[in-house]
Amino acid sequence: MQITGKILEISEVVNISETFKKREFIIEYCEREYPEYIKFELTQDRCQLLDTYKSGDNVEVAFNLKGRKWVNPEGETKYFNSLQAWRVQVPTQMSASQYQQATGQPMQYQQAPAQPMQYQQAPAQPMQYQQAPAQPMQASPPVAPSLAFSPPPSTVTDDKEVPF
Repeated sequence: MQITGKILEISEVVNISETFKKREFIIEYCEREYPEYIKFELTQDRCQLLDTYKSGDNVEVAFNLKGRKWVNPEGETKYFNSLQAWRVQVPTQMSASQYQQATGQPMQYQQAPAQPMQYQQAPAQPMQYQQAPAQPMQASPPVAPSLAFSPPPSTVTDDKEVPF
């Protein structure tokens, strides 16, 4: 799954144990009437994916929905959900409402240029040709059409005609 929104908060990397670390961040998602605030988590080596981003940046987040079951010491069963992000990048496409929310201005479309596109010509390089042989080729004598293609040797041993 993926979602596009604006980063509101980025937490520091937290070491849960010697072998496990995670980092959380909040995205403001504005595709509906009211904004929604969605918390994602990054784990292990993916914690560094947010190092180049700051609060206010628009990002596209690819994530997996995870769910766990836990039974506490009193025997009560609890369920937990998490959104584990695995890719954070600059949005490849942004809807008009996302753009307006991010910039405060309506999206403007660029018109195609009035002049046709100019192509740059490849640099002129002399073509390399192979030199013709110094001696002209000897022409072979013409062959009579009847002798040019001789029929294959017959595999039939008797002189009877084959019926096909």
